[in-house]
Amino acid sequence: MNKFSDQHPILPAWQELLDACQAGLFLIDRDFNIRWVNEYARRFRGRTCNEAEIEPGVPFISILPDARVQEVELVLQRVINGETISYHVPYKCLDESVAWVSVSYSTIRDDAGDVVFICITLFDISDLKRNELAVHESEQRWKSALEGAGNGVWEHNFQTGRTFFSSYYKKMLGYNESEFSDLRKSWQNIIHPDDRKLVESIDHSYQTGKIDNHAIEYRLKNSQGGYTWVLDTGMLLERDDNGRPIRLIGTTKDISLRKEAQEQLLASEERFISFMDHSPTMTWIMDEHHVYHYINEVYKKTFNITNEVVGRSLYDLFPKEMCEVFVRNNMRVWEEGRALEVQEYAQGPNGEVLTLQIFKFPLKTENGVRMLGGVGLDITDKVMTEKILAEERERNKRALIQGIIDAQEKERDELAYALHENVNQVLTSAKLMLEFAAEKPELGHEFVQRSLPYISEAITELRSLSHGLRPATLNDISLEAAIVEAVQAANNKGKVRVAYSYKNTGMRRQVPADIQLVLLRTAQEQLSNTIKHAAAKNAEVYLQLDDELVTLEVRDNGRGFDTRAQGHGVGLNNIINRVEFHKRKMDHRKQTRRRLPVTY
Repeated sequence: MNKFSDQHPILPAWQELLDACQAGLFLIDRDFNIRWVNEYARRFRGRTCNEAEIEPGVPFISILPDARVQEVELVLQRVINGETISYHVPYKCLDESVAWVSVSYSTIRDDAGDVVFICITLFDISDLKRNELAVHESEQRWKSALEGAGNGVWEHNFQTGRTFFSSYYKKMLGYNESEFSDLRKSWQNIIHPDDRKLVESIDHSYQTGKIDNHAIEYRLKNSQGGYTWVLDTGMLLERDDNGRPIRLIGTTKDISLRKEAQEQLLASEERFISFMDHSPTMTWIMDEHHVYHYINEVYKKTFNITNEVVGRSLYDLFPKEMCEVFVRNNMRVWEEGRALEVQEYAQGPNGEVLTLQIFKFPLKTENGVRMLGGVGLDITDKVMTEKILAEERERNKRALIQGIIDAQEKERDELAYALHENVNQVLTSAKLMLEFAAEKPELGHEFVQRSLPYISEAITELRSLSHGLRPATLNDISLEAAIVEAVQAANNKGKVRVAYSYKNTGMRRQVPADIQLVLLRTAQEQLSNTIKHAAAKNAEVYLQLDDELVTLEVRDNGRGFDTRAQGHGVGLNNIINRVEFHKRKMDHRKQTRRRLPVTY
């Protein structure tokens, strides 16, 4: 027997319970006629229609608004065929408000499994819909606000695998709506290959419950085929009962300009560091607390330190007394606001003291802390070399002065000897003759005549001395003629036979006077040395004038001496100094061969 009665489909015992239910219930038969309705459904009918009463047996379609009839007929046909259908639908109420209803259709079957009734359930979900609308409006407001700030908005559903991207997000990358799919797989294809692992790791961290928010930077391919740098931030809104993520929202901002600026800054810093590291000078940056902020490679090598010094104080690197000098000079730079060049001393890696030429200058203040830049050059070797050269110059100066003094004394001695031994004796003899003539008038004429040769000899000797002291002949005659006189003077002494050779191969200009004097003095000095010291019988003076070269050679067959073993005498030093003063070359050999090539 069918447990449902056509006369009483709902037993009276259940009537009160179903009327108290906060949902509308309709029971209709296979012909879609109403067999039973509860009180909640009647009240809802009264809110939407003046005809609130519903009589059993009337078609269900007849109580619906005209706009709903066709759609409901189709739904009932599907349900009678065994489907269960639910949907939300709005109803306009008599007070002009809108009531949202969740409607569900399900079948009731007999023992044979045949559909005998359709149960229709109504739930008033107006409050839920209003809340959803408020949430939607709120979401739209914050999405608009975010996009107004240059952020693309997105929302990802882990369960469906779909991601919503706002219009601005797509526009930011240059895509239109038709070019950009909301499918997450399509979005993953535009991630730069080098950044995909980073994005996938964030996805995995959400899936495993390790994070609830993120902020990462990566690249997305834009519509032009290039890549746009973006800052992607997200926050998880919901997890299911098992802790799996459901809904994730976030924003994406174009940071290409910032990245470009960062890359330019990085490139600039790399150029700066490369330039400083290849500089031959030490460079560093330090703050007012004497803490290093930068040191270059030369600085590290000079003091045998590493980059670990950066962030430490100079007191950690040098002795206190040296640091105090550094600090005083640093303070002068900041107080005077200008660059300062000083010489400082620092302890080297092996304890040695290095002399440094330092240039310090103020830099821009950072976070209220004064900064200073420094450039230094290790001049220890230079200072030592200059000291050695200064000492050498002083020794040379003393030697030169001593040579001049010795030469002057020698000239005085030679002049005194010549005057005493030659001129004085001759004049004394002449004086005796004249005195005798004065005492013996009768013999005066004879003795006067006998004194005249002595006076002539004295005059000749004085003229020779005068020419030796200052060769006036250079002002009046040529160089070769002056050397001829020097050769004749040497021959007149009778101790050495001196030959003279001269050759002019085409010199077209006058030899400078100072060079002529050097050549003449050299010839005179060498002939004098030959006569006094060489024990020679023969000597030769050779003078050759070429277009760009003057050559003077003095040779003799005397015993000679080794200048490397015995050193240089005063005369030879005088010759060497005169020649080198004119940046010329002298060749002095054991055979006493003298060669003076002069180029001008």
